[in-house]
Amino acid sequence: FFYILFLLFISINLFATEHIIIDSKQEYSNINFENYSQNIQTLGAGGVFYVTQQGILNLGPNVVFSTNYAPNIGGAIYNLNGKVNIDSTTFVSNISSGTYQSSGGAISTSGLNIASTTFISNETYASTSSYKRAYASGGAICNSTDELNIFSTIFTSNIAKGSDINGYGWGGAIQNVNNKLIISSTIFSSNTANGFGYSTSTD
Repeated sequence: FFYILFLLFISINLFATEHIIIDSKQEYSNINFENYSQNIQTLGAGGVFYVTQQGILNLGPNVVFSTNYAPNIGGAIYNLNGKVNIDSTTFVSNISSGTYQSSGGAISTSGLNIASTTFISNETYASTSSYKRAYASGGAICNSTDELNIFSTIFTSNIAKGSDINGYGWGGAIQNVNNKLIISSTIFSSNTANGFGYSTSTD
């Protein structure tokens, strides 16, 4: 039994990767023709990028994020009070999950500008057998504390799934919390949430 646990611990850490931290001293710009895939965080938020303290991240064109994972927050990107601009990028099958809550299957952010981008089959889910209210917010994007601008973007088959007992999944594509949300020339199809807002939920 202990040998099996040891092998499991080794396998998890072999596949775990460090995310890229962008803080107040850094700006990542002109990132294009890049493919970020199968990055796995076991502890921190943001499977690939963690933006904080007014750091700046400019993505696109032709960037792909696929099958990345982070516990609880931001399967591909977590932005905490930084500046993120995304253009002509694809997010496919990124996941955030947590025991009691999770947010942003692809992106969890405090403000975002995004254009000509595609989100397909990203998922955030939270479930537990001992706590009835497990929340999942924003299958593709969860936004709080700053403005979210979306132009000419496609959201397809993204999922927010809270605990099965009470269905606390909010915003199959987008969950926007107490902030200005501007969406134009954008397509939503087959996004699901087992609580509120198959495509968008806003508080």
